Parts: sequence; structure tokens; C-alpha cells
Amino acid sequence: MQFEHTSKNYRDVATALITYLEAQLRHSKGRSEWTGINLGALQDFSIKGPKMSPYPKPDKSKRSGLKGQFLWDHMSCTDDDVIIIAESEWNSSPLELRHDFEKLLYTRCPIKLMMCGGWPKPEDIAKDLSKYAKKCSRNFGPGEVFILFCTGWIDEQGERRGKQVYKWQVPGEVCRNDGRKFNFQSDWE
Repeated sequence: MQFEHTSKNYRDVATALITYLEAQLRHSKGRSEWTGINLGALQDFSIKGPKMSPYPKPDKSKRSGLKGQFLWDHMSCTDDDVIIIAESEWNSSPLELRHDFEKLLYTRCPIKLMMCGGWPKPEDIAKDLSKYAKKCSRNFGPGEVFILFCTGWIDEQGERRGKQVYKWQVPGEVCRNDGRKFNFQSDWE
């Protein structure tokens, strides 16, 4: 079964992912545990329909249980598509967050997830990354979904707070070209 490339399906899968993460993620004691919890949850996420495989695959020989990243901290794929890419950044530095978020901006993929923690105000992260996205890129694929998932921040009273999610879907309907039509030509058709 193939993944259905429609704006509605992208939104439905993104909503399922958010619901799943809200139920699975919990507070952690530090950066290493936080990253392991986030990426472990992503590896276990699945949808009805095509089988999705996570990358990087778990590596039980390492203390964290995770292999090193390839281009992103996580990606979920079917046999012929990358469906979800994710970056997970504990560091609260705007520069570090922008660096990881930028990887999502320049990639064609239905669902792009940025997970972060450590800032006192998640709305500040959302505003900063929205402004940064507008500055860096003006071209997004129709129907693509961006998710900003903030976990475990400390509020002004020093209290640990749970989760805050922000999302945006690029307007328009997906235009899917099946690979059989791809053919380099020496002249424009």
C-alpha cells in the first residue's frame, strides 16, 4: 500500500503524530535522556497503511540505543518515500535551534517536525522560528506540514511545564509526479 500524497492526508498523519507524541513523551532528567525519549517515540510511531521504517535504526550496542544521524535526527520512510523528518534540539540557544530548523526548511517532505526544550517561553521559539523561516526560504511544497513540539520548559515561576505544540500547513494541494514520468531531456518539452 502506498502513502497517499494529499494535503488532507499530510494533515491527518501530522495530527496523529502530535497526539501520539503528547501521550508518549514525558519529562526527563537531562539532555541525553530527553533525546533518547524523543527519538525512541518517533521510532515507534506508525500509521495505518504503508509500513514506515525509522532511520537511524536502533543500535543496542550504544548506551543511548541510537545510531548517529544521517541528515536529520530522525526520518520515517516507506519503501519509496520519506514521510517524516525530525530534528530534536535540547539547547535553548536561538542559533542552535535555527541551525537544526534550517535543515527542515530546505527539504521536500510531507511532515517536518522540530522538537525542542529548555526555553522559558515556547511562544518565543515559535515566533523566532517563524520569522527565521520567512527570512530563509520562500518556497515550500504545497501541503507540507511543519510541527514545532516544545517539551519540558521552565516558566517564570520556576515551574516545569509540559508540552506546547505549534503547527502550520503550506496552502495548496499536493502535485504528485510518479517516478515513471521522470526522464532527462536535452531540450525542454
